[in-house]
Amino acid sequence: MDRRALATVAALALACGSDPDGSASLDASATAATTGAATTTDDSSATTTTTTSTSDATSDSTPTTAATTSDVPPPIDGFAYGYTHHRRDGNRRITQPADLPAAQALDHAFDAASAPVWLVAAPADAGTIWVVVADDGATQSLHLIDATIEPLLLDLPALPAGEPPLLAVSGATFSLVRAYEDDPARTPPAPLGGSARAYRSPAGELVIVDGQAIERARFPRDLLPDGRVVVADAGTIAALAPTTDVYAHGVLGDALEAGGLLFARATPGSVTAEATVPAPAVIEGVAPLWGDIDGDGVDEVVVTVSDADAGARIVAFASDGTLVAEGPAIGSGYRWRHPIAVAPFGPAGEPEIAVVRTPHIGGIAEFYRRSGDTLTIAATATGVSSHRLGSNNLDQAIAGDLDDDGAIELLVPSQAFDRLVALRRVSDAPSVISPWELDLPAPLATNLAAAVDPDGSVVLGAACEDGTLRLWRG
Repeated sequence: MDRRALATVAALALACGSDPDGSASLDASATAATTGAATTTDDSSATTTTTTSTSDATSDSTPTTAATTSDVPPPIDGFAYGYTHHRRDGNRRITQPADLPAAQALDHAFDAASAPVWLVAAPADAGTIWVVVADDGATQSLHLIDATIEPLLLDLPALPAGEPPLLAVSGATFSLVRAYEDDPARTPPAPLGGSARAYRSPAGELVIVDGQAIERARFPRDLLPDGRVVVADAGTIAALAPTTDVYAHGVLGDALEAGGLLFARATPGSVTAEATVPAPAVIEGVAPLWGDIDGDGVDEVVVTVSDADAGARIVAFASDGTLVAEGPAIGSGYRWRHPIAVAPFGPAGEPEIAVVRTPHIGGIAEFYRRSGDTLTIAATATGVSSHRLGSNNLDQAIAGDLDDDGAIELLVPSQAFDRLVALRRVSDAPSVISPWELDLPAPLATNLAAAVDPDGSVVLGAACEDGTLRLWRG
């Protein structure tokens, strides 16, 4: 059992004083504590993705250390989490309606000694907590209550440079949750409820600990170093593995991509399926994306499959590792597609996959719809982006009913990253319109983050290159 695993960096109170039992509250002074620690030119030529899969755990799926969890009750999760990718399933979608065009824009100037790269937020007992992480790992913590942004007395400890944050808030205390206290990690853990977590070990294993923070399984599968572990609502874990360097595109921060997908269950700790994308193709991304692409009530996994000849195409897999449907390839290598969200984008509420094609060179928003084993492009819009070349931050876009009209919008940066552009699917030509935009004080530097405060108001946030944090409280 790894004694360093699953320690939260700190839990700090929101204001001053301390309770007799040492717990932090809104009336308590900033206090450090540890919580949940474990002892342990585009062409649409079609191509076909061939995969191999194995369903159910086999002898090769047996963890190197595991114990049965059949007698462990389901953990109770008392935390609100803030992910850079919004949800633990990787689907960058807000389900609470917002009215961002009418929202009050609130600005806060933070210390710009280092550039902001990450932003996370989650609701607290009062208002919402926001944490900005700089490129050197330094953190700044803020409390938004009503229309006032207040810096907290103490910031959370710094993260290793480049590590994305995972914010956990419980009542009036908050923390950044890490997989390992004393090793730089390129990805945070995925919460499974209570103290249960799934995460990548430094050796590339998928590790699962239960609600009592006891390690239950460890699978040697060579997970992608900066790959996110994501969890469907049904509890199925998905991760990118094994790591490969056969496709040296390198637009996502390094030349490493994934050769397939791994599916697992936390209870009991088991690998349930694996899917392989045969070389020289790879899965080009940092995380799978869970979403119901056809409205049948069952989530699929959406990824980008790329190779040097045909380039990128969008592919959906079932949780048993079988290929469900795939879209057309770009037609030339070293051109990427960025899957962002699955939601009822269609004019009549049909489920579609929102994607940005070639975000670095004239980005085009694409909306895919499933037709049998094919993902067809139902609509497109030009002039947008979703990703900075060379960054591993793939979370600069978001979807949801963002203007409270009952329809789902995709919110993406402009090509210059100087504003956020709303895109809505309609039945008339053009089939994608931009009904409104949000101005930014400077080019976008971080992912977009969102949280719903206790009164039900959605707050959207973005940190910019000039050191401004802008929040829209709708």
